[in-house]
Amino acid sequence: MSIEEQLAIFLYTCVTGLSSRHVAERFQRSPDTVTKYFKAMLFFFSSDPFYSSQVKFPSSATPISDHIIRDPQFQFFDQCIGAVDGTHIHTFVPAEQQFHMRNRKGFLSQNCLFICNFEFSFISALCGWDGSMADAALWTDTRTINLQIPEGRYLLADTGFGTCNTLLVPYRGVQYHLKEWWRANAKPQNKEELFNLHHSALCNVIERIFGVLKHQWHILQLAPKYSMAIQARIPAALCAIHNFIRNDDPDIFERDFLGDLVEIDHDVGWGTLAEGPSDAAERRHADTRRDRITEDMWADYLDEHRRQSLPLPGNTTN
Repeated sequence: MSIEEQLAIFLYTCVTGLSSRHVAERFQRSPDTVTKYFKAMLFFFSSDPFYSSQVKFPSSATPISDHIIRDPQFQFFDQCIGAVDGTHIHTFVPAEQQFHMRNRKGFLSQNCLFICNFEFSFISALCGWDGSMADAALWTDTRTINLQIPEGRYLLADTGFGTCNTLLVPYRGVQYHLKEWWRANAKPQNKEELFNLHHSALCNVIERIFGVLKHQWHILQLAPKYSMAIQARIPAALCAIHNFIRNDDPDIFERDFLGDLVEIDHDVGWGTLAEGPSDAAERRHADTRRDRITEDMWADYLDEHRRQSLPLPGNTTN
């Protein structure tokens, strides 16, 4: 079989989510042949050298994202390299394994931890965890396997993650979701609300990239009947392909997908709150960093109101 046909079988399966039997009918091949070459292509895309050439974690020399530089509301996140979150991918497992794979919404899934940058590319994909695991527990595991975040840099995360030096999380108990702000047509009345609003706006890139991935590849929503070892490779392979496509045509997803996406059913903080392996000193340091960013952001916000002779928010005085 030609490499072109092998690739066509793999991409067709991932786009449609159809079973090997249905794909075999489409390509006039046996189901065993379809399965064989699907796995061959899957291993190619989810392994080196292809995977590592496409999914690259930033280094200390990685410049500040243009997305942050160009937008004044994000200027105080200048050491941020991306956003991290977990998402649940539908999975098929035997009956005896279903207890651990059933998530809080009641369906069987693998929980995958993705990290993306603000250029809409994946920089890490860690897949195959039990659906019953919370995002904070996944992050604890990534720290255990020594995920290298450059010194002084950090990722944005939601309140389901623990406070630590490598994550910047919003204030708990303060309005956060963008849809809540839009629904209320409200403006921040204090510094914590302002921080959470800007954090949510920047961190939203991870939900948008989840939406594109699931919208484009239906196999992620239809639980393919392969072993868990095979299923765990599928999201990682598709992340690498996503980056490959984006590198070739940087505007393709904004042009062809983002305008048509439905709202993603993704709960921020879904799972048990946890502090992870960070100690009290690390948490205090992380909180101090967040408070410093918040103070600078609030001072700039008030200065802009004064420059434009706008009413000051909340109980702020001149």
